Amino acid sequence: MTTTTGDDQGEPTQQHQQQRLLLSITALKAVITACIFLSALLSVIAPLCIIHSSEAVFSIGNMMASGVLLAAALTHQLADASTALDSPDGYPWAMLVAGLTFIAFLI
Repeated sequence: MTTTTGDDQGEPTQQHQQQRLLLSITALKAVITACIFLSALLSVIAPLCIIHSSEAVFSIGNMMASGVLLAAALTHQLADASTALDSPDGYPWAMLVAGLTFIAFLI
């Protein structure tokens, strides 16, 4: 007949707790990976479905995406370009080039 001590009464050991934590972190990583994969798949499939149903909606979405990219480019690069293209006379050449580029895109 075996007897149990007070330590063996179902209390998890520190090693067992670490294994459970590692397993839960691994499960969380798997769920996040699956969510990223599904959102990427949806991002690929949605435009294909929209272009066949309505070209106007697809065109508007394309213009919005272009606007986001242009805004990000201006926000992150125009200040550096302005500093790099400083002229002795103080004329803002970087701003002129950016403005002319936008006008060229509109034409």
